[in-house]
Amino acid sequence: MIIRNSAYGEEWGLLDPKVLERTKNKPLLSDEEAIAPIDLSSIDFQNARDRMGSPNKDLASSSIINKSILIKCENRYIPAIVCRSASKIPTRNACLYLHGGGFIGGNSSTLLNQCRLIAEKADCTVISLDYRLAPETPFPGLCMILMKQCNGLLIIKNI
Repeated sequence: MIIRNSAYGEEWGLLDPKVLERTKNKPLLSDEEAIAPIDLSSIDFQNARDRMGSPNKDLASSSIINKSILIKCENRYIPAIVCRSASKIPTRNACLYLHGGGFIGGNSSTLLNQCRLIAEKADCTVISLDYRLAPETPFPGLCMILMKQCNGLLIIKNI
């Protein structure tokens, strides 16, 4: 995990101004609403996934290589994107990057620029997995698959 100042200011943990503005405009939930069960059958997950992510800028100032790979995990292959410096000897340091999306959405390409910047600033190889999502892979199955993927990464050489 990298903990650093926000790109939007020098205060630790400063929230993106656009996210802050959207948050201010949302109504507060009552206690009853917050704990009410959710009927997942009424949610269009594909529509929600299609709307995730936003345009972002590549902030890496040096040349970073992006490479799409497939990682063997039991009887299937998991897509991933690997980012590393193009100008330096590959490092043994690595960062396994799990994109956001609450385990229901998101993908590695949406946050490619973030992975490129981490690779540059942390001088490491970043591996961003496209892991299975809920509800198709319900909890705790998703966590078990991620653990197996992590174990699979430990034996890969020359990413």
